[in-house]
Amino acid sequence: DMRLDRAKIGVLVQATGRYIELAEKLLVSMREHFLLERRSMTFAWLMTDDYGVEYLQRSEKIEAVHLNPNYPQKISCHIILSDQEPWPLPALLKYRYWLDCCEKWQHMDYVFIFDADLLLVGDVGDEIFGDGITAVRHSMFWQADDSAWLAGPEGPFEQDMNRTLAWVQPEHRRRWYDASVVGGTREAFYNMANRIANRTRDDLGRGVWPTWWDESYLNAYLSAIPPAVALPPGYAWRSNATGGSVQERIVVVDKDSDAFRRAPLARPRRAGIAPSRPSA
Repeated sequence: DMRLDRAKIGVLVQATGRYIELAEKLLVSMREHFLLERRSMTFAWLMTDDYGVEYLQRSEKIEAVHLNPNYPQKISCHIILSDQEPWPLPALLKYRYWLDCCEKWQHMDYVFIFDADLLLVGDVGDEIFGDGITAVRHSMFWQADDSAWLAGPEGPFEQDMNRTLAWVQPEHRRRWYDASVVGGTREAFYNMANRIANRTRDDLGRGVWPTWWDESYLNAYLSAIPPAVALPPGYAWRSNATGGSVQERIVVVDKDSDAFRRAPLARPRRAGIAPSRPSA
């Protein structure tokens, strides 16, 4: 499709706290592997905090994020200054953060979220484009698609219909998608983000949230409105995943998640919203 050569692609990367240490590696890997056969322009927005900006400047990584003349693919990277928030708010409010700055990406043709702890290890091309949402089958659950286990009490879906708006009727629990890579056409992405942000707001107003944070809300949405493109699990492969021969294109970087989620010693620019303990 020659229209893709003229398309504007938006990539949204949230990297507050120590996640900036991983995000710059993600962006450099995108220059090596993302849409190399297309002349389309990719605009990357890196949402980080004061610590992240200081890290990039101190380690002289900001040049690596913005410039790499060895690769023809043009990626224009822009930094959005955000705040540090206590975990799990960065995950729960992911879509609200991006909606709050939608003027940055509202002129894109396609918009994709990439979690900061990803790394492209193979070429990613036109297969990510469709007429709606593009999602990735979760590498830990893909072999359980359409199974009684996935829909049952041992599966990842929320079990209590009265606890959170991420609950899904059992007959609609057919697939589980990975929240680390998701996107699509601008309109489809905006509609999805708005629905998820509103459900999250309503749950947080009652002091509750689902087990798998934004991923639970994403799968509630996609259970009702299936993605136009369901990519295989190799587009968000985890090192502890098993089964089958999978071609890895994007991998989730192994890390000490607790250490990365702890806020670095830097003063936030404004007070965040402290989450209350979720009810049982």
